[in-house]
Amino acid sequence: MSHLVVTTVCTIYSDYLEATLAGGMDLVLGAGLGGQMPGCEVTTEYVEVTTAQSVVVDIPGGSLFPACAEDNSCFDPHTVAVDVGAQVMWTNSDTVLHTVTDPAGTFDRWLLPGEEFAFTFDAPGTYMYGCVVHPWAGGTVVVGEDAAPYDSEPDTAVSVVEDFVTMYDSEGTAAFETVNGMETEDIYPFAIDAGTLAVVAEGAFPRVVGLPAIFLHDADRPLDEILAELEEHEGVWAEYVFYNPETSSNEAKTSYLSLHDGYIFGSGYYTSPDVGATDAVDVMLRMYSTLGDRALANIGSVPTGAFNVPFVLDADTLEVVAHANPDLSGGDVRDAIASTQSLEFVHGMLERHGSLWLSYPSADPAPGAEYVRAYLLLRDGYVFASGYGVDADTRLQSLADESVRLYEREGDEAFDIITSMGMTSQMVYDLQEYTVMASSRLPQHVGTAVPLSNLAFDRSLEEVLQMYEQGGARFDKFLSSADGVELRQTSWSVLHDDRYIFRTANTYSPEAVAVAEVDAAISLYKAHGEAAFDRITWQAANPELIYPFVFDADTWRTVAHAAFPDRLNLLPAAIIADHNLDEISEALAENEGVWVSYKFYNPVTDLMEHKRTWLALHDGYIFAAGYYYGNFDDAEGIIAGAIAGYDANGEAAFEAINSEMSGSLHFSPLVLDYNTLDVVAHGGYPGLVGQNINDIAINGNELEASIRTSLMRDGDTVLAASTTLDPQSGLPTRQYVIFQLHDGYIFAAAQPVVYYTQ
Repeated sequence: MSHLVVTTVCTIYSDYLEATLAGGMDLVLGAGLGGQMPGCEVTTEYVEVTTAQSVVVDIPGGSLFPACAEDNSCFDPHTVAVDVGAQVMWTNSDTVLHTVTDPAGTFDRWLLPGEEFAFTFDAPGTYMYGCVVHPWAGGTVVVGEDAAPYDSEPDTAVSVVEDFVTMYDSEGTAAFETVNGMETEDIYPFAIDAGTLAVVAEGAFPRVVGLPAIFLHDADRPLDEILAELEEHEGVWAEYVFYNPETSSNEAKTSYLSLHDGYIFGSGYYTSPDVGATDAVDVMLRMYSTLGDRALANIGSVPTGAFNVPFVLDADTLEVVAHANPDLSGGDVRDAIASTQSLEFVHGMLERHGSLWLSYPSADPAPGAEYVRAYLLLRDGYVFASGYGVDADTRLQSLADESVRLYEREGDEAFDIITSMGMTSQMVYDLQEYTVMASSRLPQHVGTAVPLSNLAFDRSLEEVLQMYEQGGARFDKFLSSADGVELRQTSWSVLHDDRYIFRTANTYSPEAVAVAEVDAAISLYKAHGEAAFDRITWQAANPELIYPFVFDADTWRTVAHAAFPDRLNLLPAAIIADHNLDEISEALAENEGVWVSYKFYNPVTDLMEHKRTWLALHDGYIFAAGYYYGNFDDAEGIIAGAIAGYDANGEAAFEAINSEMSGSLHFSPLVLDYNTLDVVAHGGYPGLVGQNINDIAINGNELEASIRTSLMRDGDTVLAASTTLDPQSGLPTRQYVIFQLHDGYIFAAAQPVVYYTQ
């Protein structure tokens, strides 16, 4: 039976050895078994082992010296396999004290010379252990035929690569097309041209075929080392950060790579940064239990993987007392937490439950990591924590997860707590009663019945349940803005217990996000030079609504595009159709940046839409990012035409409007009596004439309030959202309506609400 074995070999320098031995058991654990200890090297290999009912492992003489790690003789045998329920006996034959310690805490024993320690393994799995006094000394116990979660995913990745190579040997490069057609979300294969390092096959993101494999440049070791290892070994492992299609977030990915016939074949598995957070906290607790307050000074030795940063807070004040980033000031984390959650809430949850997941604005924000998601655990007057940076969208997922966890712990009482969280926009909706159970933004709506269409965006219950089978649903929609500045709202919601929808939302300015994307792209260029263009273009694997792209300032040819790699080296035809490029270039030379508007293809909706883009000149390149916005020009034109007809023909124009009978609520003229708000004309459904706005709109009261407060003089306009029953289908439909007051009548036109679902 083949098993994955991870070996840690450390070289201990004399100036570090004294500090290590003085630090005690858990300080060594934090370093020697995977942490940040100088001279440590981690390698992986597959070895054949045979299971047994009982095994004796000897700690031979001389294991106090690092040389035993060179041939894995510190524990003899180094790797053993036993059946579930079997016993392993360790004997210390050395002349000094040793320990047999599992970092996860399954077993931990100090052995004096001549002493023995036996442990019975009742659960299958792969257990890596070591000596905390001599961190170069380590071993592995594999329990059961199904070796544990540590083995299942690595074994699968290796098998996927082997199968891919076999398919290539049989089909040649046609095998790449087969893989590109998979678009799977499991452990999927990919292939890279070893000469050009361009992706030639991708089982989950075929859009990136032809792009350079930039993720290998950001792996856990230099690319040159990985390529050299591939030349020498049948296969190697590499870890890097990559987008996980199953969770819609960036996670640590561990991939098995194999060089064959000029191509690098690969496959890997993801590890959630949440696991790194909880593991880091566990290691800190073990360090603290052994060293006490001395452990706080060694927090930088805690292994955290690719994401997490550990820290410790004072339980009373929540100020930082230890942090892996020493540059952070004492009150930053406390202040950041308090900007989202009350400190009373944090204290209360920790006192009642001992631990808490929490997301809050970063004290040191960076593009893509404006927020922190952290795991906090209370112990002995300290809060041991570890967190990692997330973007705004991932933070929404975190907030929804926090609400679900709160409900699981507090039951129905969680609804009142969620409602009190005024600093975040969260809601809980009962699918059985169609009732709002909690709402932090609109607490007055708690307990009221709300149509499912208001939350599900005109989808049926069956469609809603189908969406949540994927784990959650993300929506983006327009928001009406009285002052003309467009806003957007992104929401993330999950279904829990097949009954409650936990939803959280973030309202933002797409204009501000577009400018921020340009700034981030320029920062990336400053850090990586023209290599940044590959990194920007790689984002096309999973394009966002607001994405960056770059032009050469002299030629206006595209050098990077985060949504459409096929646009590279092309001129911006959409911009050229509506603008003079020379005039834009002149404006860019004189200003910080300029805005341009045009129509372009939206990769999320698959539609041609209006787009407004911010352009900024830097170092011979034009960096750009824009947002898609509502097409209200047609609605405004319809209103202008209806008013012109009225001015020419008086109320007789209403009959002309009614005669249109388009059969549509959208882009049809509507006229209301200002005093009564009764319909006097409707170009889509003249049968609505005579009905009041409260009869045709589900949210008639809100519309009336908006109209009365905004339309006071001729020429006043207001944009409002409306939920109206479609006379033809009988189903509720969401729409935006522009109302304009003219000569005692309100002329209006509607268009559908645009929702982006991801």
